[in-house]
Amino acid sequence: MQMVLTAANSKATVDSLLAAEFDRVFSDEPAQAIEWAFRKWREQCNFFPTIYDIRVQIERWQRNQREKADTDSARREREAIEQARKEGKLLEFGYIVKQMREILNSQPEPEHVKREREFRLRMQRSNTEHAPENGEERGT
Repeated sequence: MQMVLTAANSKATVDSLLAAEFDRVFSDEPAQAIEWAFRKWREQCNFFPTIYDIRVQIERWQRNQREKADTDSARREREAIEQARKEGKLLEFGYIVKQMREILNSQPEPEHVKREREFRLRMQRSNTEHAPENGEERGT
C-alpha cells in the first residue's frame, strides 16, 4: 500500500520485480517502520525511493524508537525514585554519610590511635620548645 501511494505521489509506475524486491528486503521489518519510512519519504522527496533510501528511513525510525524507549525508561526510573523518596524507602547519600559520622564519633578512639596522636603532640611541643631563638643556631 505504501509503495503504491509513494509511486502515485512521484507520478511513477513500480515494476513488479522491484516491488517483489522491496517485499523481500523489508519482510523482517515491522509494518509500522515501513509505513513510517515511505510516509517520511513522500514528505521529503518527489521521486520514487531506492531500497537504500527506505533502509535509511527505517534506520531513522529504529533510532527514534530506541531513543523514545530510553526516554520513557529514564522517566519511569525518575518517577520510581521520587515515589521511593516519598515513601521513605530511599535515603539520600548525605544522610547516610551523616549517620556514618555519628556512629564513628560515638565509638571510643582506638588505643593505638590515641597513643600516636599524643606522641605527635609531644614531639611537636618538644620541637617548638627547643627551637633556636633570634636566629641562633642549635648546639652553639
